[in-house]
Amino acid sequence: MHASNGHVGMFLDKSILRFTSLSPMSPSNDTARLALTQWIRSAAQRNIDALVKVGDYYYHGLGVPDEPESLRWEKAAGYYQSAADTQMSALAMWNLGWMYENGAGVPQVCFSILNALTTTSQPTCAGLPSRETPL
Repeated sequence: MHASNGHVGMFLDKSILRFTSLSPMSPSNDTARLALTQWIRSAAQRNIDALVKVGDYYYHGLGVPDEPESLRWEKAAGYYQSAADTQMSALAMWNLGWMYENGAGVPQVCFSILNALTTTSQPTCAGLPSRETPL
């Protein structure tokens, strides 16, 4: 496994993240694309943190091809699922759960245990407040 891919991705990530809403400049999509390439290489080696990071890039549309949001979210969910399957990434599990709860890139599933235990009808998410984006 080459740790250097993750290190390069992390270095480029920091250059992307240093820009804030108060900064007059915005990060280059070329830099994000290069960082994503490195994260994908690291993810291909089953690096759990890299799998989550690639999911984040697809979810937020950083450095990815111009494609519909729903397609990006499906790809993000796939990377989060791969990381969650290892049972070693709480962040991947959280992000994937959020996506299922809100139907972002995956079918919407309501996690209302109380509703499921107290009624025989199918629980629905209608009327539940939507949360902000995953971490």
